[in-house]
Amino acid sequence: MIFFLIFILGASVGSFINVLIYRLPKREKFIFSRSICPNCFRQLSFLDLIPIFSFLFLKGKCRYCGRKISFQYPLVELATGFLFLLSFLNLSNSFEVYNLEFIISLLRDWLFISGMIFIFVYDLKYMLIEETVVIPLTIFIFIFNLLIGIHFSSIILGGFLSWLFFYLQYFL
Repeated sequence: MIFFLIFILGASVGSFINVLIYRLPKREKFIFSRSICPNCFRQLSFLDLIPIFSFLFLKGKCRYCGRKISFQYPLVELATGFLFLLSFLNLSNSFEVYNLEFIISLLRDWLFISGMIFIFVYDLKYMLIEETVVIPLTIFIFIFNLLIGIHFSSIILGGFLSWLFFYLQYFL
């Protein structure tokens, strides 16, 4: 049961990642505004927004205008759900007891997974990596790593090597 719930949580986070990917380049609100069909602009109901299942039930089409829905939506939801589950299973093997360090490590991993999926899909779609996501993500991951006791010099070295990897890609 816990595995199913973790997968559903991940798929729901994946659904939110899709919202960010769609709305961020348009500078639209993404917290308190309702979802709409990008083709007919009809407001979507709760049943239209259930991760993965709505896509399957509606056969990949909008309920209102019948136009196709991008496969990006269920793929991001599936990937996020599976990666959340895999990270939980991996950490469960590393910890004997689900203590505070386990919870912080799990939240850090889930945040990292979410950020990397967002960056990958957003970059694939728009050929751009948003600093408004990367900078807060880096700060939160840094804080989580400090909280679980990773040495400061290791965090700085890892951050530098990550920066160097991406800088070399940009430079080349």
